[in-house]
Amino acid sequence: MARTRKTSPKPPNGFIASAVTLPTFSAASAGQKKGWQEQAWRYYDAVPELRYVSNWTGNAMSRVTLHAAKRVGDELILLKEGPAPDAMRDLYGGLQGQAQMIQQLGTDMTVSGEGYIFNRGDEWLTLATGKVHQTARGKVTVDLPNQPNYEKKPSDLLIRIWTPHPTDANEADAPTRSNLQTLAQIIGYDDHISAQLTSRLAGAGILMLPSEMEFASTNTEDADASQASQFLSVLGETMQAAINDRQGPSAFVPIVITAPGDVIEKATHMRFWSDLDDNVIEMRESGIKRFAVGMDVPVEVLTGNGDSNHWNAWLSEESAIKIHLEPRLSVITHALTGQYLRPSLKGVVANNELNDYFVIADTAHLRTRPNRSTDARELRSLGAISREALLRENGFNPEDGMNDEQYQTWLLERIALGAVTPEMTAQALTLLGVSGITSNDDSSQDQPRSTMPPPVDDSGDKGIPELIGAGLNDPLAAACEVLVWRALERAGNRLRNRKQVSVEVPVSQAYLMATANSSPDFLLEGAWDCAIEVLAEYPNIDIAAVTQTLDFYTRGLLTMKRVHSGNNLAMLLRSWGQPVSV
Repeated sequence: MARTRKTSPKPPNGFIASAVTLPTFSAASAGQKKGWQEQAWRYYDAVPELRYVSNWTGNAMSRVTLHAAKRVGDELILLKEGPAPDAMRDLYGGLQGQAQMIQQLGTDMTVSGEGYIFNRGDEWLTLATGKVHQTARGKVTVDLPNQPNYEKKPSDLLIRIWTPHPTDANEADAPTRSNLQTLAQIIGYDDHISAQLTSRLAGAGILMLPSEMEFASTNTEDADASQASQFLSVLGETMQAAINDRQGPSAFVPIVITAPGDVIEKATHMRFWSDLDDNVIEMRESGIKRFAVGMDVPVEVLTGNGDSNHWNAWLSEESAIKIHLEPRLSVITHALTGQYLRPSLKGVVANNELNDYFVIADTAHLRTRPNRSTDARELRSLGAISREALLRENGFNPEDGMNDEQYQTWLLERIALGAVTPEMTAQALTLLGVSGITSNDDSSQDQPRSTMPPPVDDSGDKGIPELIGAGLNDPLAAACEVLVWRALERAGNRLRNRKQVSVEVPVSQAYLMATANSSPDFLLEGAWDCAIEVLAEYPNIDIAAVTQTLDFYTRGLLTMKRVHSGNNLAMLLRSWGQPVSV
């Protein structure tokens, strides 16, 4: 049985969708290229803003997925199996081809208001306005990429899709039509700026100097040369020297000219260019903003989001989908429903059910939501959402999550770093389905057990607490606890040397009272040098792996300032595959 999903019908929002299969009874409804459409396509090639908006619209629309749906009561049910989904899979060769089709139709309808879908055999094409012609007698020719003036055969499919003009349903309409004057102004501003820049390439102008001026002459200059020739020679050599050696004196010392005071002011420079007009830049920016408003897209598509936060940017994208893109998609889906899907189902489904089948566009892949990963992590820590929801909001798939074994291992590591009693740990593990780990301290049933390590007498060399290994029946676990206490003492001595803790605090507990955080790499440097000698007496263990586990555990204590627990250490060793009993 087909898997179904319910969805609400989405009628066109503000657009009257029109479509027809060619040939038609009226040549006008087959589409005729208008003058404004030719002009619009010329602007598409000349104005980058129009090209960007048109392609943005097409690219955004191409992210939707087309589905076949059937109306049941007041709801549309998506169909996964049957003749309707089969027909949709054949359309344009499948999902990838359909994305290309929608992208090209989105661009065509933004620029000229119409486009064509052509099919013969396995070949599918999307054609722009002006590529299809129908004569008064019904003959249809198509300008194919490698076959111009191809005469359509009865077996070929040719659909015209257009947005009708409010005053003439046969004539296509597009937002570019009302922006032609604005586009002409933008081109005029570009031409004005280009002309000013070109004028500067015509030459550096004419420098007119009084003959009374005297200039220093070069060694290579003819003694009988005129003052102007001497000046040009000096100027050229000086400029070339400055260009060749930018650190040389010529780059900093000016050219010396002597002349009477009333003559100096008579030097004149005639220029061949005009200064750049500052106002034309502002006028062009104003024209671009006006163009953006008239193109039926959010203004931010061209101007950017500026100082908007991610919520406002998301709302802008939602506006683009609901107000601007979904109506255009409704034009396409309406056309495919009436001119492709329902004709394909004739003779396959009952005639009285044909009008219950629709082509709809799923915009789920088009919509982007704001980043909710931080909120998801906080809600997960409170137990309000599932692990699957946490993965989804962080961009991962459910199969990326940990399996039960991996989760239990992670849980043991977290518990080993936490300030909890062994009884609490064992109970939590039992509730989570981890069996075989219990507490061995029977006295805990009668009285609470402290999680703080016993006090340490630091008057000696490096005293080890007497209760190490107490309650642990495994010698390896006790030996590992000795190494952990020695590592904590080394860290405490270094904290004392840095005067980050009072000398009255036991050295093995100094990390709990430190006034500043120190790097675990510094505090534990050389802490495991004696691990090989201590653990060498225990066969069938991986000394390197045990040492790595102890280092991981101790770094967690230092970083999170957690109290050491012998039972937690033993459970961590066991979870990492070490042969210890708890």
